Amino acid sequence: MLRRRLVSTLGANSISQAVNTAIQLASVPLFLALWKKEHYGEWLLLASIPGYLSLAEGGFSTMTANEVAMFIANGKHLEAKRSLDTACTFLAAISSTLLAAAIAGAWLIPWRSLLRISSDNEVGVAWTVFLLSAYTIVGLSLSIAASLYRASYKVPRIVILLSGGRVVELMATTVAICVSSRFVVLAAALLGSRLLTAIILYIDGLNVSPNLRLGFSNFSYQEMKRTWRSSLSFMAFPLGNAFYFQGLTLLVGGMIGPASVVTFNTTRTMTRLIVQGNMILKHSTWPEFSYLVGARELPKARRLNALAFEVTWVSTLLIAGCLLITGPSIMSIWTRHEVVLGR
Repeated sequence: MLRRRLVSTLGANSISQAVNTAIQLASVPLFLALWKKEHYGEWLLLASIPGYLSLAEGGFSTMTANEVAMFIANGKHLEAKRSLDTACTFLAAISSTLLAAAIAGAWLIPWRSLLRISSDNEVGVAWTVFLLSAYTIVGLSLSIAASLYRASYKVPRIVILLSGGRVVELMATTVAICVSSRFVVLAAALLGSRLLTAIILYIDGLNVSPNLRLGFSNFSYQEMKRTWRSSLSFMAFPLGNAFYFQGLTLLVGGMIGPASVVTFNTTRTMTRLIVQGNMILKHSTWPEFSYLVGARELPKARRLNALAFEVTWVSTLLIAGCLLITGPSIMSIWTRHEVVLGR
């Protein structure tokens, strides 16, 4: 049973990572073919701002996904429901607060002058920031919805559904930048795509786990207080990503200019193929590790962890070696010769 689930999840995550990689590889030449390099760089700067809003959830989504899976594996269905409802209530309150903050921040902060945006006016930039903020806030609901699938041993299903959502976003992006060069059109297309994904997940979740649904009735203040510290430890992941992705993007854009953001982000995207390759194994073994720990099967959990570490080590060396040899040539072709390494 464990081996079959692990193989199924590994296959789904492999497809998901292949989709993500294909989207990244396709989006850069797509943008550079239809937009100027400086215009694309300004979009990257604007798109990096709302990412900080995801930090407000405090790691609750990841913590809840782990706990609910462990409770279900141990037969503690009431505790699983309490944990899920507590997280839902907390994230609903946070999302409402973030939406109000996004409305105020989009129009009160002079984003156009701060980011040196020259291809749009103040109103257009404000609407773009707001719509991208709403896009990020809706993403919080997607993360908590994944807990239902992990608890129901249906991780491959949620992985494929989210990958489908990413494909829809790419299609919406293609249409948006083909019909208009305005940032607000693209931001609206992305928000609409994510809302569609959220609706599909909500409807599908009703059938995935009839006895465990998203709600607020079993909210417990004591439960939230108990899991707060553990949630903060999981927050280290999005916090690090915020500094590495959004933080460095804004720093490069502020110091060198929007065009340099394109060079920096594309180079970083290529080198992160090493990380993305290993994420397949991480996301495939993580749910099973939670199940094993929840069921008190610690020897199996240790063996699974050791196997994951060994495979990750070997794959890291292989991918890094390939990038070292072929990276410069691929970069030049990929970016339509807008980014050439070594210059």
